[in-house]
Amino acid sequence: MGYPKLSLTAARHLSRGTQGGRVRRVMRRRGRLICGTVAVAGFLFGGAVLPVTSASAAPSRAVQSTQVGKLVATLHDPAPSSSSDDEYGSSMAVSGKTLVVGADGANAFLGLTHIYVKGASGWPKLPTTTLHDPAQTFYDLFGESVAVAGETVVVGAPGEGASPGVAYVYVKGAAGWPATPTVTLPNPVANANDVFGISVAVSGTTIVVGAGGNSAYIYAKGVTGWSTTPTVTLQDPAATPNDQFGTSVAVSGKTVVVGAYNFNSAAGVTYVYTKGAAGWPTTPTVTLQDPAATGRDYFGNSVAVSGTTIVVGAYGTTPGGAAYIYAKDVTGWPTTPTVTLLAAAYMAPGTPAGGAFGLAAAVSGTTAIISALGYNPGLGTAYIYKA
Repeated sequence: MGYPKLSLTAARHLSRGTQGGRVRRVMRRRGRLICGTVAVAGFLFGGAVLPVTSASAAPSRAVQSTQVGKLVATLHDPAPSSSSDDEYGSSMAVSGKTLVVGADGANAFLGLTHIYVKGASGWPKLPTTTLHDPAQTFYDLFGESVAVAGETVVVGAPGEGASPGVAYVYVKGAAGWPATPTVTLPNPVANANDVFGISVAVSGTTIVVGAGGNSAYIYAKGVTGWSTTPTVTLQDPAATPNDQFGTSVAVSGKTVVVGAYNFNSAAGVTYVYTKGAAGWPTTPTVTLQDPAATGRDYFGNSVAVSGTTIVVGAYGTTPGGAAYIYAKDVTGWPTTPTVTLLAAAYMAPGTPAGGAFGLAAAVSGTTAIISALGYNPGLGTAYIYKA
């Protein structure tokens, strides 16, 4: 299973925010949420929709250029604020002809989420629908996480309420995408340390919402629609404080992946849950340990899954970061990586470490995308791998 590489580099500003503790959360989110942008036809990076092209002519190391392949659309914040804290594009997801872009800093951190529907002439410059924070309370961070699959959009608002956190489900109808939530998913546990909705994922009839403390929740769609009560609650298997279990989640069919990047002195760990005849298990089917086994690797900060492929990012791995691909075979999910991608293989001589390769992970079919914040201020790179 080989993964040759293309690279995309884009200059962009990474606003860190001014709230207490916000810097760390924004940096972590920016890496993780690019993982929702892969589609079969293309992907989204930093507000630009680009096609996945052949890797046959790819150079052997990172290319510091503005694009590789054909740029098909560039989307800008439709209503930028004077403070430049909208954080448009801090979360992104795409499914077929539907693109969702979060701007959790908009409206004094109430947040906005924009839905774009691709038409005959391509992607529109302005949103087809803009979703506003239903609660309209300060620092809800509506749009910090987004997910889309078919006719279902999920938006996380981890700052809302005293618990805190809410996730909203929007189901497309005959008139298009609704402006108000079809279903509201409240935090099932009143825990002030939770950030329910910091991560969301959806696939078919399954929604996963991470709480970023010690829990993640699985919701199922029934004949009457989406349930507001979790079908299964996944608790941190290690049960140790501040593992950050649920800060990253992913789902594809009968596979749920949950990262706990702060486990074991931030070496990190990732858990895989496989749905069986009796439903979703509450204990992991497979546990993926940090292959480097060193502190502050942050293995599991980003996770992605598509069919029989899992990608786990470990942006703290020295030097420059790493990402690991696990390919399921007839015996199940392996516990050792099928492919290891190391930033060191693409770093130019003399390049300083710290590019955070693996801060974002995405996979769709035989295409994987790994992003890095970059080695220069305001410079980010996305690496495309084709099996």
